[in-house]
Amino acid sequence: MDVRVLDPTTHMSGGQYVVFWQYLFANVFQGFWARFLAVAFLCLAAYFGIRRRNFQMFVLFFICALFVTFLGYPLAKMAGML
Repeated sequence: MDVRVLDPTTHMSGGQYVVFWQYLFANVFQGFWARFLAVAFLCLAAYFGIRRRNFQMFVLFFICALFVTFLGYPLAKMAGML
């Protein structure tokens, strides 16, 4: 598999890429969707940590939940995306 396929700037311009992330942080990582994603990530973390006993997946989903909950909006605002 060619690694360049994973580079988003090969599929869209740099400006469109920045607009995409601005929209994502302005609308998804704030309000209802941020709460929904945080709860979903916490539920997945609990499922993988308790039921499946997969510590790596537990840590991954827990860190995702922390990112969405505490770091998503402030980091975007600090980076000038909002």
